[in-house]
Amino acid sequence: MGDNIENARRLILHQIEKLFNERFCNNIVLLRNELWRTAENCCPITLYRYRPDNLYELDALDRGEVHLSRICDFDDPMDTFPLLCPEKIDEVIDSQCTESNIRILIEKQYPLLPEEEKEKYCSLVIDWFSTEKYDDFKYLIKETISERVDELRQRLRCACFTEASESKFMWNEYANSGKGFCLEYQLENGMYECECNRIGPCDITLVTSFLPVVYDGQADVYQHSHVLAGYYDNWLIPSGEEHLVKLVMALHKRPQYKREKEWRILAEDCGECEGAVFVKIPPSRIIVGPKCSDEIRACLKEIANKRGIPTVESRCE
Repeated sequence: MGDNIENARRLILHQIEKLFNERFCNNIVLLRNELWRTAENCCPITLYRYRPDNLYELDALDRGEVHLSRICDFDDPMDTFPLLCPEKIDEVIDSQCTESNIRILIEKQYPLLPEEEKEKYCSLVIDWFSTEKYDDFKYLIKETISERVDELRQRLRCACFTEASESKFMWNEYANSGKGFCLEYQLENGMYECECNRIGPCDITLVTSFLPVVYDGQADVYQHSHVLAGYYDNWLIPSGEEHLVKLVMALHKRPQYKREKEWRILAEDCGECEGAVFVKIPPSRIIVGPKCSDEIRACLKEIANKRGIPTVESRCE
């Protein structure tokens, strides 16, 4: 099982790096397919979720739901916050603010304007590019991009899994010091339907199926800052490239979290989701915590019998 996970992790990360460097894909569906193609032989893989001993978690288990939390609510404020390159954004802005583009815009805006007037307006704008106001304009765009990044983080949701089986650290950190339980999942490369309590259909979008987290710091999107720059003025961005940047944003964490050995299911909500958002994934096994109370243990066994899920006692001391 360990080799299976390591192979899947290695192949998926290699494919992400290839796609990101080559800007291969302009379609999110093709991106998902290409991302997982080389890892198909490694699936299913076994992952775990350590849960505390409360009624909310028992109720979610009873319904076979995995809750998707807002990433911006995580303890680490740098989680999914990308490293941007101001110089790269400046290049994007400069590439748009050219004399030829100005002429095209003036032509579209004022098609009946005499040619000499068009030339006059064009010269005025070009002269403006050499003033401090143009630098202020670019600064404003970069400030707006930072705000847009925060907006993206507000909409990214995540369900966290781990490779760590019977981890004392994970029991203590996420299962109330062993008083809770751990859910084992056999996860395959597939699309899981997101649900929420919004009235009417919800267009929440899965960014990808499963991602192994890389513990090397913040996401480096220096060479793709132009994608986030496009959010300033609704520039047309290929959907695959946009989602690839979001994917990379959510892929990296700081090294101090390495013991968590995390994998993620990611989704971006529609902005109008009401209440909880979740995916339906039944666990393959319930592992009862080493310090689980008789009351919680009885609830777990009742749910397990109802849903046909085996239970085992934790071997962790």
